Amino acid sequence: MKIDFSNAIVRQALVNFTEIGAKSNCPFCRGRMITTVSSGERIILLQGMFAGLCGTVSDRPGYPDDEFLVQFDIERKGTLTRIGYQRDKFAFFPLGEIPNWLCPLSVDDLSMVDEACLDTALNFATAKRNARWADLLLPLISMVRSRRLPISSADIWPTLVAHGFPTSKKKKFHRLFDFGTRLLLLLNGRPPIQRRKMRPMSRGRYLTPGQEEYLGPSPSLTS
Repeated sequence: MKIDFSNAIVRQALVNFTEIGAKSNCPFCRGRMITTVSSGERIILLQGMFAGLCGTVSDRPGYPDDEFLVQFDIERKGTLTRIGYQRDKFAFFPLGEIPNWLCPLSVDDLSMVDEACLDTALNFATAKRNARWADLLLPLISMVRSRRLPISSADIWPTLVAHGFPTSKKKKFHRLFDFGTRLLLLLNGRPPIQRRKMRPMSRGRYLTPGQEEYLGPSPSLTS
């Protein structure tokens, strides 16, 4: 979802979501708050095909001001990669203690859960009084189904609460989210991929057996 930063309500909702999440030790919110890095600091990528890769910030300056250069651990020495503050999702490494409220998914999948939760929070912040929950929860429901994630409302609810979602909405969220995902499953088939379930942030991303054979295993993480 494209965020309209000209809307003061949206901006404040984004700040609230991120600050509350950071206090709950959310690695994605802490990464979102990074505005500058220094030479020698360690980072980890949190999204995309390179999720889970760790590297060291180079002392060479980036090309534009909103980028910096990183020497990733798997690359030959001297091979530097451009990382953008706004374009890329990253955090300082090591991550520290992994929150127990995270869904049992890879780093990349959790990054998408984080984005969908943020989009949902912004939907609620800007919703009119007669807005339907089915519309407000669409970012979460569509993301879970499109990625065929093996998670339910019980898995996602703690993440929403850790980012400031009202606990009084628990029963309604459980009922509507599970109904929506179940309905889409019955209509379209393609059940959740159980192999995607793993210890939270234990691997960079989920790979199919064929991808693992061709690309090798995704990075395993120790925080």
